[in-house]
Amino acid sequence: MEKELSPEEIRKIKISKLRRLQMKYHQMEKEKRNKTVHERASIGVHMMELQMRADRLENGGI
Repeated sequence: MEKELSPEEIRKIKISKLRRLQMKYHQMEKEKRNKTVHERASIGVHMMELQMRADRLENGGI
């Protein structure tokens, strides 16, 4: 059977998932020369949202 994860372990997993998504969006940002203005804006917004969520988790939020 699987062991229960502690809240700290769950928080670390969530943070690592957010960081991976940030890296993906950062790569998309680098390749933006093939994107429209709206696609670039959308990527930027997603990057900011992920950063805020990761910061909130790291600072003890849910």
